[in-house]
Amino acid sequence: MIRFFTKTNIGYLHIKNKKPCQDYSLSYHDEERTIVCVADGHGGDLYIRSDRGSRFACNALLTAFRSVDGTHMKASAEDLLRYIKLYALAEWNRQVEVDLSKNHIKAKETKALSDDDKFKLKMNQVKAYGTTMLGAMLYNNKIIVIELGDGGAFIVNNKNEVSEAVEEDEDAVANITYSMCGDNVYEHMHGAIYKATGIKAIVISTDGVVNPYQSYDNLYEAFIKPISSKMKENRADEIDSFITDLGLKSGIGDDVSLGIITR
Repeated sequence: MIRFFTKTNIGYLHIKNKKPCQDYSLSYHDEERTIVCVADGHGGDLYIRSDRGSRFACNALLTAFRSVDGTHMKASAEDLLRYIKLYALAEWNRQVEVDLSKNHIKAKETKALSDDDKFKLKMNQVKAYGTTMLGAMLYNNKIIVIELGDGGAFIVNNKNEVSEAVEEDEDAVANITYSMCGDNVYEHMHGAIYKATGIKAIVISTDGVVNPYQSYDNLYEAFIKPISSKMKENRADEIDSFITDLGLKSGIGDDVSLGIITR
């Protein structure tokens, strides 16, 4: 039986600093596929609409996943991942352009910015929407994972071993988060495809969820295992409370978003 769950909650530091929740998450399920998506809008002063950017990122990736059909699945893994990444990137940019055309950036939005940041936004208004993007889709007997930026995507096999679903970007620089509004976005957007056989769960999360845990073993024992157990027992309300507390009390103060699919 397939179970899935997504949840987003604001972090206590964002409440303290009177910032909106900049994370977002979405899920979808039909007879062929189950999809979970999460995104983490950037917290820097420049990214004044990152809460919208993260929503657009989840919508874009979910739309890209939903467009995949049996014909696409017959393509090579490289071609399939290329199709999904390009579709999601184009859709995110389309949504940002529509939002900018309907809601011009106003002086009151940039009032608190430095002159340097105001200039950056003047040169490229898309920067206002900076966000990461992560998602996973279970389609028949395949699992497809797409990742851009920090956070985490993890595979849990039938032996309860946790591993990263997508290889780390070789060009990644410490403390630099790749973004939907950045340069060379497509090159930094990575993906992987797995046979679902032998996999019991796929977990995606923003960094507010991952950072409190110091190892894969701790991540599994303290986070993935109890959540999987609650899903199996249909205790979704307890998962909801768990993620809420992680954002408001026990985490690092950042917004938190989780997506999980179990089999």
